Amino acid sequence: SSDVCSSDLEGAVLVVLDCKELQAKHDYSIADLAELVARREGAVAEFAAAQETHITKLRLQGLGAAGELEVTLAAAASEKAKAMVKQMDASIDKAQANIRQTTAQILHCVITAPFSGRVARIRIKERELVAANQAIMDIVDVSYLKVQMFAPTAIAKKIGIGSVLSIRLNGEGKE
Repeated sequence: SSDVCSSDLEGAVLVVLDCKELQAKHDYSIADLAELVARREGAVAEFAAAQETHITKLRLQGLGAAGELEVTLAAAASEKAKAMVKQMDASIDKAQANIRQTTAQILHCVITAPFSGRVARIRIKERELVAANQAIMDIVDVSYLKVQMFAPTAIAKKIGIGSVLSIRLNGEGKE
């Protein structure tokens, strides 16, 4: 487009990558997190009930109405429910990390120009697969150019340190 040839590229969108698969993975991670949060709520309720059962069995044991085995089983059930809550917390942390990772990756699906300049060369074709860190285009900062040129001896003799030269560049590749 004409925007890509512009010398005022900074912030302009240069490339939009197809990230539908990555977006689907992100959406799955969000749904997974919602499921884990709901399952954690159930695990917390089970833990609360198991704790209450354990406390009740301890009271009954104090009154002689519950035996050591009942109290031990209630304590084990409470500890198991507590472990399940911790496991759900770890799964939620993992799901949140997956969401952060896919969010960061999705940000790379739209590539903008990091500075003003001109696109000097496009290294890939549309729909071509690219590898991570593969250069896809060259952008030239036109505010600072270094020119190497060959000049005839007659002109070179007239050029010295501090000489002012006027150079015209044809950036479209036409003669």
